[in-house]
Amino acid sequence: MIIQNNITYEKAEFDFKGISKPKCHIGAWGQRRASFLRQFEPERYNEMLCNETIGDYLEQIDKEACEMYDYLMKEFARQQNITEELKSENYILWLQKMNSANNKAKNIVYDKLIFKD
Repeated sequence: MIIQNNITYEKAEFDFKGISKPKCHIGAWGQRRASFLRQFEPERYNEMLCNETIGDYLEQIDKEACEMYDYLMKEFARQQNITEELKSENYILWLQKMNSANNKAKNIVYDKLIFKD
């Protein structure tokens, strides 16, 4: 027990031995989702952690985000005519277009999957 400012606090002991770390691969997208949940939806995150469903959930989010990002990058490259030919002819223009497509694709993935409620 700790007594501070005339208030008595009792130290709680928790046993987390039954909770194991996820045995799956969680990439950058899944880690960003986990960060979002920890910061803005801690009750949901802790519930999934205790139910041992967080690993599968984050792995699925990571997979969906990777697929969405790859699809969007291919679509933006097709729409904006970003080709290997452009890369060899005008590398700076190709780089600008690729950076723009990358930023757009990331923002869409963030909005649709990672930072959604």
